[in-house]
Amino acid sequence: MTLATILGKILAGLAIQPLTKVDVATFGKATEVAVRPISVTALVGILEMLPNKN
Repeated sequence: MTLATILGKILAGLAIQPLTKVDVATFGKATEVAVRPISVTALVGILEMLPNKN
């Protein structure tokens, strides 16, 4: 599990209202790599927190 996944799960768990938008910002050396994979991984963490409707 990556840091982005963990932070996505924390964001989803702390959200009081439904999430409609997620902004991912990088700082330091992380700005030297593509942001999209980090954003997608954070989104995976958020989606993993959704109730399973099977």
